[in-house]
Amino acid sequence: MQRRRPAVDRDVLRSCKQVSAWKSAALCVGIYAAVVGLIWGHRAGGHALTAVPVILLVAALQNHLMILLHEGAHRLLHPNRRVNDLLADLFCAIPFGTFATNYRTFHLTHHKHAGSPQQDPEVHLYA
Repeated sequence: MQRRRPAVDRDVLRSCKQVSAWKSAALCVGIYAAVVGLIWGHRAGGHALTAVPVILLVAALQNHLMILLHEGAHRLLHPNRRVNDLLADLFCAIPFGTFATNYRTFHLTHHKHAGSPQQDPEVHLYA
């Protein structure tokens, strides 16, 4: 017996597929503000014991920037392509020593050859 999928409201689905012109930029700025605040707060009055949680939180925020770089590679940060690439470069790629176009080429090659041990450039990450 096949399970029936629940009905999906088309308007809700349409709104979920729209790329916001401001949300990703605000998220990037918020991440940077949180990193600066964490580091400033630790330097202002932190103890050695607070260094570990601060480092872990900053690493988690950096991971989120990498996730946003992935979204930028799929052109999902901003509806305008140039603004999308600018956001992806300035906030997400350059701080990690690369450019969004480099990551996009690498990642879209992965999509083209997903799972192929010879052609998927990300297959070694799964081992």
